[in-house]
Amino acid sequence: MLQNADRAEASFTVPEDTPPRATIHIVLEATDTGNPPLTRYRRVIVTVTAKN
Repeated sequence: MLQNADRAEASFTVPEDTPPRATIHIVLEATDTGNPPLTRYRRVIVTVTAKN
């Protein structure tokens, strides 16, 4: 789940049971308030590293 998903800066917490070197794919969607409304999509790929 993303925190502050409706803001310019969002964040998330990696689940405790996620293995090291796992990748998490997050699809971002932004829609403007124009007429007609336009929507853009972007994928962010996060690589999980081990905690030290």
